[in-house]
Amino acid sequence: MLRGKWQAGTLIRRYKRFLADVRLKASNQEVTAHCPNTGAMTGCLESGADVWLSHSDDPSRKTAFTLELTRIDGHYIGLNTHNANRLIEEAIMKGRLGPALHDLHPEREVAFEGGRLDFRLGSYDQDHFVEVKSVTWMEGKGIGRFPDAKSDRAVKHLAHLAHLVKQGASGTLVFCVQHSGIKSVEPARDVDPVYAEALAQVVSEGVVCKAFKTQFRPPHAFVTKALPVHIR
Repeated sequence: MLRGKWQAGTLIRRYKRFLADVRLKASNQEVTAHCPNTGAMTGCLESGADVWLSHSDDPSRKTAFTLELTRIDGHYIGLNTHNANRLIEEAIMKGRLGPALHDLHPEREVAFEGGRLDFRLGSYDQDHFVEVKSVTWMEGKGIGRFPDAKSDRAVKHLAHLAHLVKQGASGTLVFCVQHSGIKSVEPARDVDPVYAEALAQVVSEGVVCKAFKTQFRPPHAFVTKALPVHIR
């Protein structure tokens, strides 16, 4: 569960990719917040939308505030991609994702020859590697799509998982759904056809693909249930 004191505000604009101007509701003060998301954030940022910010006292930071959450058309959307790993890690430790994805002490940021993946689980005899992707783009009636921009890095992560599976390990791609309106997840073939084909290929080779939904109760968030993933 994510914790901390979040402040409510109204989004004025996002610019320079990593910055956003926000008017705080409590003080009416305009502040600049860090936007920790490298993607296009399609459908996630609208001027005038409700947002929530976390605050840091770290003097080395250029901005004290971080954009964490927004609410658009009644749906909460997590804007901090780093939270996806934190949410999934907690769920892994608490056994919320099922026995195959349960480990009290998952190893983070696992480096190996040729790459790096988010987690390695060691609760069983077989190594289990896990890569997490945050899904916030929704189209139609609850269809979550990934990626929202072409991502060579995401394709490489799929290749890493497939390579490890061929060597005898287990590999799982986890979509952490940070949009309360999403009911299922599918690859955005029109945005990145290479990723869509790579996902289908690695699944056929033994990589497992799962999606889990996040529930938001600002300033708290936690993973609740599995969602269907449609590869093709």
